[in-house]
Amino acid sequence: MARRSTLTTAIAATLLLGLAACGSDDDGGDSGGGGGGGGGDSAGKVGVILPDTESSVRWENFDRPYLEAAFEEAGIEYDIQNAEGATPSGRPPSPSR
Repeated sequence: MARRSTLTTAIAATLLLGLAACGSDDDGGDSGGGGGGGGGDSAGKVGVILPDTESSVRWENFDRPYLEAAFEEAGIEYDIQNAEGATPSGRPPSPSR
């Protein structure tokens, strides 16, 4: 149980640090670093796909609320959905043999 809690905290921290790294540079100066878009305010949306709810209710009960709170606090528009059995190809998983 402690391992899951540690893993969840690590994932949340990684997401938050990743979002912070993508923040805007408010001082208006050019620090010479790359990776930034042009100036001005830009709108964007974050999409998160969680595993299906049948295999693990943890994603809905714990991860979703933490992600929602982090995105709302940061003022980021987001869309959190569940895979609901979809595979990376977008097709439903094939039946077991």
